[in-house]
Amino acid sequence: MSARSFVAGDSRALATLPCRHWAAEPNERWEGDFASVRLNLPVLLIGNRYDPETPLDSARRLAEEMGPNAALVEQRSYGHCSISAVSSCTFGVVLHYLLDGIVPDVGKVCEVDDVDYGDYFPREGRALSLSKYTRLAEMVVEELGEQL
Repeated sequence: MSARSFVAGDSRALATLPCRHWAAEPNERWEGDFASVRLNLPVLLIGNRYDPETPLDSARRLAEEMGPNAALVEQRSYGHCSISAVSSCTFGVVLHYLLDGIVPDVGKVCEVDDVDYGDYFPREGRALSLSKYTRLAEMVVEELGEQL
């Protein structure tokens, strides 16, 4: 795994080793390829440009392998998971996908709202701000309330 991710390869290998011996059986398991199937709605993949756990290159390879069954959004941010940085763009893509089944255009790239990453790497005397997340969550609740 270190050859694929020099930052976290070894640590992830050790962390997932116990799962190999997990005595659970899945209800179903896809063993085919993605070329022989066409999903009604492509899977939405989101990859952070600087994700130390799941590199963007891995998301690109998966999207390529899944072909028309996947739509990849690149978020230009640091950290693991798209919620590690506030991006109204990414949030909008997810919202439209979940509520309306709208798939983003090929090559969609989303910037983060705080372009200098001030909220993610706080400088002295500056606290981490969650106000952007709070407003985005309020927007979701408002949108869902209208849909229900």
